[in-house]
Amino acid sequence: MKAVTHKFPKITMNKPERLWLTSVYSSLKDDKEVNNRELRIALWNKLPNNFDPYKIDRRLVLNGNQITLLGIWHIHPDTDLLDKTDQIILCIRELILKDPTLTEFHAEKVSQITGITMPEVAMIFQRFLHQLGRFQETATPYVEQGKHLGYWSIGIQTEDALNQYLNYKDMPTLMKEFSMRMQRTLPRTVNLQDNQTRPQTAFIIM
Repeated sequence: MKAVTHKFPKITMNKPERLWLTSVYSSLKDDKEVNNRELRIALWNKLPNNFDPYKIDRRLVLNGNQITLLGIWHIHPDTDLLDKTDQIILCIRELILKDPTLTEFHAEKVSQITGITMPEVAMIFQRFLHQLGRFQETATPYVEQGKHLGYWSIGIQTEDALNQYLNYKDMPTLMKEFSMRMQRTLPRTVNLQDNQTRPQTAFIIM
């Protein structure tokens, strides 16, 4: 199924921020956790002296290393992760409506219903649902061959979490609510000039 093309307001990014966001997104695709210190070192000669990943717009990335769905859309507008997250939320709501006693939802079951692969469901369980609201309050890690791949299951316990599913409309509405919530906690912006990267310098030790 072809992914729906979503349109959201563009958030201004400079080149260093786009480079950082692209690198974080690449790590997500490779199932790798992002360590801010290690990534800063890897990109050392491509970033301005005063670059601070924690000051990137929180609508795009949280804590410098947790890319959001809106951040992914800015890097890859044709991403299918928005649609898959939408399908997962709708699937869990349908499970709740069929059995109101359900409070735990397994990635394997959601995968079977939606056709989304188990690793993708587990990844979305962990990476995105908690960013978007009270869609996940408890979780069981999904580990395979010693590698953490996401959440095997998630659970909800409060009325707020239940309401999050019952009142869910669609992804554009949810992204608008997410953006408004993040804007209330935006970090102080810093003027980073794209040409302030460090010079290519080599030292020879005799």
